Amino acid sequence: QEVSVIGTMNTVDKSLAPIDFAMRRRFRFEYVGADPDLLTDIAGVSLPQFLRTVNARLGALLGTGYEIGHAFFLPRKLEEVSTRMEWSGQADASLRSLAYVIRSSVLPTVVEYFHEDWSKIRAVLGDTVVAGRRDSLLDLPDADDAFFERLPEDYVRVDGRVAYYARWWNPEDPTWDSARFNGFIAAIASGA
Repeated sequence: QEVSVIGTMNTVDKSLAPIDFAMRRRFRFEYVGADPDLLTDIAGVSLPQFLRTVNARLGALLGTGYEIGHAFFLPRKLEEVSTRMEWSGQADASLRSLAYVIRSSVLPTVVEYFHEDWSKIRAVLGDTVVAGRRDSLLDLPDADDAFFERLPEDYVRVDGRVAYYARWWNPEDPTWDSARFNGFIAAIASGA
């Protein structure tokens, strides 16, 4: 009798290397990459192209094995988020769900991939150009000029390394800006 075990494994996590080697000696593995063609467009934005763009950027900076999977963006996943968060019926429910998924799953993964190197995070997914102006999902912390003036002259400030998620694209926040988020995601999808 034969038993099939189907599971997923992130080959990027090097802390699992001993388990990975043991599993590979005992089982057959098949690579299953992200499949953007399983996605649909929402609010005039091509999610397949958005995923291709983000994954191409990750691949250019990190190499293979650092893709964002299509499962985050499947219509059923976005509908489940919309229902759970009670956005169903709202005109921008699909955009809210997309923002929620990017905020809670995708961007934290990108942050982990780059070990909080915010310049690379911004390059891949954090910043883009919308209608000729720079826009960002990230805010820099407030600068305390008086504090920095008291530091020794040889202190090197780490601008760009620390960032916070901007409130404007938090679908649970009163400052949520659906049109701005739509423009941002469309710009990423177009490669801007």
